[in-house]
Amino acid sequence: MAGGRYEVVTLGFSSNREAYRVERVIGHDPLRQFLVAAPGGRLQVLEASWDPHKKEWFNVYGQEDRLPGEWGHWTGRGMNWNSMCAFCHNTRLRKNYDPATDTWQHHAPMPTPRTGRPSTLASQRKSSIRLTSRCTPSSPGAAAKEWR
Repeated sequence: MAGGRYEVVTLGFSSNREAYRVERVIGHDPLRQFLVAAPGGRLQVLEASWDPHKKEWFNVYGQEDRLPGEWGHWTGRGMNWNSMCAFCHNTRLRKNYDPATDTWQHHAPMPTPRTGRPSTLASQRKSSIRLTSRCTPSSPGAAAKEWR
């Protein structure tokens, strides 16, 4: 956590491990995913997801090893919430996409992450994340997982 905000440390836009602030938690059932801000008003969907039924973390890519620069990596257009998810999963959303500048300015009420007891997801290889108790298991140790 940095400055009272939760963040993810993962391979990012520069292909280096960097910290990204969690802007939004989306979904509830059957999974929860996490959004981080990107240039141009974009919100990108991270690979780390929470399964509330199994009470465990999983990688939405499964066994795929997507890398920064690829369309389907969380930094790519394939995991862009604005263009791939927002319209179907929101009501009264105005995308306000400007093709001349390739930017987005959303105008819809969006919930922010709830505060609570932090838990940790850590991966030596890809990501580490601290989230709120609303989005994580009841026991903080249960969230630790290394995934490929």
